Amino acid sequence: MLSCIILFGAMTLPMTLQADATVYLDPVYSGDGKDIRLTVENLMDPNFPKPKNQLPVLFVPGYELGKGTGFREIFQQPFNGLPCFRDTLLRAENSPLEIEPYYMNLEPPTEDENVGIAENAGKIEEAVRLILLHQGAPDAKTKKVVIIAYGSGAVSARYYLKDLWERQNKKLSFHPVSEFIAINAAPPDFRGQLFASEAPGSRGNNEPMENGILYVILCAEGNRDMVMHTPEVICKALYTAFYHQTPPDELVFKSSDEKNLLSPPIIPPLQIPKRDMGIVLLFDISAGMSGPLPAIRIAAEPFLHLLGDYYGGGRGNVNVNLGMAVFPSLPRNDQKDCSGHAVIPMTLVSETCIDNAVKTLNCLKAQGNSPLLQGIDAALQMFGREKRKVVILVSSGHHDCPAPVNVNTDDNAVASRMANLDETGVTVYAIGPGRDVDMNMDMGHKLLRKLTGNRPKHLEGKFIPGTSLDEAYKSIFAGIMKLEEAGTSMGIIKAGETITPVFKVNEYDRQISFLLSWQTPQKGRLGFTVTASDGGVIPNGGDGVRVHGGETYMLVTVEESFLKQAGKVGKVGVAAWKVHIAAPGLKDGEQENYRCSVLMDSALKMKPGFDKTSYDTGDIMTITAAVTENQRPVPGLTDVSVAITSPRGAGTLLLYDDGSHGDKEKGDGIYTNQYPNTVKQGTYRFIFHAGRESFAREKEEPVYVAVKADPAYSSLSARWRDIFVGQQAQYLYDVEFVPRDRYGNSPGPGHKVGVEIVYKDKETIDQSFALKENPDGAYTGEIGVMRPGLQTGARMVLMIDGKPFTAVEKIPGFRKWSLGIHTGAGFPISSFKQHHNAGIHFSGNIGYRLTPTFSLVGLVGYNYFSAGSSLSRDSLWWNVSVNLRSEIVKNPLRFYINAGAGIYISKSGALTSGVNVGTGAAYSLKSNYIIEFGTDFHLVNTLGNDSTFFVTHAGVVYRL
Repeated sequence: MLSCIILFGAMTLPMTLQADATVYLDPVYSGDGKDIRLTVENLMDPNFPKPKNQLPVLFVPGYELGKGTGFREIFQQPFNGLPCFRDTLLRAENSPLEIEPYYMNLEPPTEDENVGIAENAGKIEEAVRLILLHQGAPDAKTKKVVIIAYGSGAVSARYYLKDLWERQNKKLSFHPVSEFIAINAAPPDFRGQLFASEAPGSRGNNEPMENGILYVILCAEGNRDMVMHTPEVICKALYTAFYHQTPPDELVFKSSDEKNLLSPPIIPPLQIPKRDMGIVLLFDISAGMSGPLPAIRIAAEPFLHLLGDYYGGGRGNVNVNLGMAVFPSLPRNDQKDCSGHAVIPMTLVSETCIDNAVKTLNCLKAQGNSPLLQGIDAALQMFGREKRKVVILVSSGHHDCPAPVNVNTDDNAVASRMANLDETGVTVYAIGPGRDVDMNMDMGHKLLRKLTGNRPKHLEGKFIPGTSLDEAYKSIFAGIMKLEEAGTSMGIIKAGETITPVFKVNEYDRQISFLLSWQTPQKGRLGFTVTASDGGVIPNGGDGVRVHGGETYMLVTVEESFLKQAGKVGKVGVAAWKVHIAAPGLKDGEQENYRCSVLMDSALKMKPGFDKTSYDTGDIMTITAAVTENQRPVPGLTDVSVAITSPRGAGTLLLYDDGSHGDKEKGDGIYTNQYPNTVKQGTYRFIFHAGRESFAREKEEPVYVAVKADPAYSSLSARWRDIFVGQQAQYLYDVEFVPRDRYGNSPGPGHKVGVEIVYKDKETIDQSFALKENPDGAYTGEIGVMRPGLQTGARMVLMIDGKPFTAVEKIPGFRKWSLGIHTGAGFPISSFKQHHNAGIHFSGNIGYRLTPTFSLVGLVGYNYFSAGSSLSRDSLWWNVSVNLRSEIVKNPLRFYINAGAGIYISKSGALTSGVNVGTGAAYSLKSNYIIEFGTDFHLVNTLGNDSTFFVTHAGVVYRL
């Protein structure tokens, strides 16, 4: 029985290129069954058999240490009544394959097995070269070779391809092999799907041959000597070779002898299976996921086992394909690698498929960048003809490779992926691990919500905050598979304690799963037993019961065959099932968080609903719960409610089927009510409950409520700052915008916010400016307005995410009034210097702009000079002056000159006149504040006494 089709792995050995290959044509060329060896010398012989111009396939046997080769025994001769490859190819029914076989022998190593593998790899390389020469295609462009290898021959062939890859600097510039098919018995320690690093130069299934080599290993259970003679193995190997793609798991073929099912198989035409559903698990394994990735892996295990329990081995009457992809691709040989990678191709769900998925999951490690959008591309390429296609994306939601993507500013990159999802009919469910407080504002989670929301109804997806990862996976599984949730028990359990939640089971329930999960990774930390309606304990495995366990969970699935046993499930009034939760792994004094959930496939269903796919603060939610029994409405229930946990607290809302409370029709089995308290942004969690004596159903639905900013409650300020003189003079403004809703909530960063200046005069071209986002939710920036346009009435329009939000109809002009304060030092000049030392200076001023560059300034100054000798006294001058000031504009640094006259008051109180003239520079910090540096010359009229001095000063000016 064939057990797996997977990618093969590679080894690291020294390569030996000096090798003589023993390659033989098929005996059909000789006519007498004798060997015809393919050599360079023979190819030069004009009488040597010409090729048939068919697909060349090289059959490479294995060997045993100390024994010879045997390609005849392996490929050309039957074994214990089983067929061989050559007999299969000779059947008339298989003539459409047009395969031209070549065979070769390998010598076992005499001493060092690693050296022997390398030597045989060189022989395989030489054999491929000879085949291409015989086919007349030495450049491998018009024809490529398929390698079918067995056992140790597969190891050498694999090494040949790896060495070829490395010699070409990890690029297949010379691409001589189209498929490498390795066949062996399934090893007992088989570890599942391996990564592309162990299949160098590989291409994915259904990709063009130009993309690389298709690596396939066919494993079969049983006697290794019989593997190469198993009809299914032969069929799948030749199918892969001729059609250049892996065969479907359920490949249908016939025997050439209907009476003998073990006779040579008839290779069927190309088969493209059509599944009911395809699921791709897409994992973000970037470096940013190093924290949550271990928990993500652990929590995904019960999801996979649930999938196997319900749909593996033909259960559930639904054919489901499962695949797994990651981003970035593995391994990361280049830090700039920005691609996704399929680590498990789409495979029909079976026990082997689920086991391989779990093993592969545990190999995932976080590293590298986060090309989320390319990861989606890789996932989409994995689907085939499935009727329903689902991607489960687990990611932080950040995209940073090859360049960061902002959900609001890079609409094209995101929109193109959303269009691809819609065109291919793919539903996306996303889990964003993190804290609720992160999810409300985080750009990554906004991207996940955008990819899952606003979809056509039949493709409706969901973003689930992964604060409880196991619950997130379970919720997605229940939604995808249309399963019912009979209830959830959660809380804290202490050492030595037993908790016994009760769950109602009825005759409509076909299969039930009990999932117990806990927080601390420790296998066996918690455990449970389940008792049925008759009080009997559900056995730990056996007929009709499937059991799985991991580091943080225990899962028991009870199948329909067990439920149909007498007394296990009764009609109305029969006792409920009980789950007895214990804590055998806890030490005295310890406690553990737990959650116990019950899923079931049932004819009795409750479907939660909301009137919208997304909500903003202030919206009224209409909440519904439709209850059906065998697809017929169930009216008249009095126990239908929803428990709500919001950012403001918790509460319960009853649902009614009475034609009121938002209910459209009385008695239709759709229970309704309206929830108005959406006054805070964040994640709202709704736990729906419907029940009566014989049943209970519970389902949890998270809904994110975003902030809808309202111009009436938002603040927008545009403050004149300065004048910029470049090619054209502009007024400069500092703009600050804080969006809020009527409840005072701010949507925070992550939006594309800008300002457009719309001019009324046709001569001035409209301008656009982007504002910078700040952590506090404000958006700020500097904009320029053309002076002629401002004079004719320009409008300032604020844009959010490309849409107009509010406008300033009259942009304010320049600020006329200002206040300033300065301090510095005074320096005596001329004879005044002979009697006085340098002193201190303080001043304050008030300014009024007559024009943007010409001002009238009134100032009061204090100038103190200490005596320079015993013959003189300290000198003090107050001055009250009026100056005219002219500025040379060069924003943000401007130079100015000023001059004026005023009254000077001495220390004794005497008044006199004087003048001042000065120059300096001003630097604008913000629209309100300016730093100034300057120097002023003062000449005081002192009637013969020289009182001349200058001051240097620095200060701050505040515009009113």
